This record gives sequence, C-alpha cells and structure tokens, in this order.
Amino acid sequence: RVAREATTDALTGLASRRTGDAILRETCDAALLDARPVALVLLDLDDFKRINDTLGHPAGDAVLRTIGERVRAVLPPRTRGFRYGGEEIAVVCDGFTLPDAHALAQTLWARIREEDVPLPSGRLRVTASIGVATARGGSPALLVQHADDALLGAKRSGKDRVELAP
Repeated sequence: RVAREATTDALTGLASRRTGDAILRETCDAALLDARPVALVLLDLDDFKRINDTLGHPAGDAVLRTIGERVRAVLPPRTRGFRYGGEEIAVVCDGFTLPDAHALAQTLWARIREEDVPLPSGRLRVTASIGVATARGGSPALLVQHADDALLGAKRSGKDRVELAP
C-alpha cells in the first residue's frame, strides 16, 4: 500500500510525476537499444484554472479524478499514463509509431469530452488540448519538448484538439 501511494498520484490514479519520468527515461533507453519507436502523448485540460477559480478546488479535484478514470479506462497495453503537472497528463507509448499514438490521442480526446463531468453543482463540460510526438529512443527531454510544442500548437489553434509534432 505504501509503495503504491508513493508511486501513484492520489487524484488521477495515474502514476506520479517522479514515477512517470522514470518510466519515460527507461522506455526511451530501451527503445534506443531495440531501435523501436516511442511516443509521448501530452494532454492539458482546457481552462482548468477557471474551474478552480470559479467553482473551487474541490470541483477541480473532482474533474481530475474523473479525467484520470477516463484516461486509465482507455490506455492499451504498452502505455503508461502519469500526471505530468497540475492539469497535464502524459502517456508514454512504448513501440508506438506516430499514427498509432495519434489514434490513441484521438481516443483520449473523444473520451474526455464525450460526457460532462458530474459535480455537486451540476455537470461540467471539460475539453483537452493534446500534443503527440514520437522518436526512436534518445533523449526523453527532447521527446517531451516536441510533444509540448505540439500541445502549445493545439492551444494556439483554439484548444480542444489534437496536434502532431512535425
């Protein structure tokens, strides 16, 4: 129980950032040795600060719990999700090509937005912007940078969409 609590984010039920960083590093190292691709899907809940500011932090926590459940429900084998930051979730995809990772990102995007999040005060529509990048092993930092650039592109293009790194 203690080990699980140390490696799992309490709100989302996904791996913690520290655990996720280790997973990403290990996956990139192994992919480099085996010459297989690794992809990173980085998602950010749109306008999350507004949720906390207008509805309160308990509502924000409820959104994170629900989105964590939805993400965990659709992750296929050879993927690991972790809470990357406040309202950001990363998914490491071992052996995924860019089209494979794009398909997963589209599934995540659809699952997040397909049903409003239930709150004590009513139901709340939540959307996400998602960036996707892939590499053949190598630097986890570079893979994160490419996925983050794609995520920022999604935000700049109007949010609530999936963008691929070039």
